[in-house]
Amino acid sequence: MTQETYKADWHDCLCDDLRPVMQYLQENYRVTGWRADADIQQRWSRIYLSRNPSHKIFLKVKDQFANSPPISFPDQEIRCAAHQVRLLPRRKWDFEYGINRQSTPSFLLEMALGLLLMVGGFFTVYNGTREKNTWDIFVGIASILLFGLSFGLNIRALIRHFRRKKGNGAPPNI
Repeated sequence: MTQETYKADWHDCLCDDLRPVMQYLQENYRVTGWRADADIQQRWSRIYLSRNPSHKIFLKVKDQFANSPPISFPDQEIRCAAHQVRLLPRRKWDFEYGINRQSTPSFLLEMALGLLLMVGGFFTVYNGTREKNTWDIFVGIASILLFGLSFGLNIRALIRHFRRKKGNGAPPNI
């Protein structure tokens, strides 16, 4: 969370246009608000739901409230364009503020070390084949597999990070 946002009670952040949507979710699917973030100037807010509603539930909500002009239904979220309020599934909070979120320097260090140790594994396999040493070949292959997997997972996390930054945008630009 940045310095320009604060944690708030989700009841305070909910606008009048989205109250019927939350009531519908509570009555039919037992989905309530869980956490909320809001802008200090109260220009926008994000309300995270207590559960991750399925795609079917979002479609039913969309059908139920299709005639409400200020409410839009982009991918797995519900937005009120008039009041800049977004209802998001719980997994979005986990993705943005989760416990296992790594700082950028440690992430880059882990990625660089994984690449370095993976390249070292290739050299170990090369030297092992030149000297006909099966232990070096085994250690090199294990190093390539282990640190290659770590490096691959870091690349995947980096791609997701850039997609999130590109796809979500800043909350005020709803």
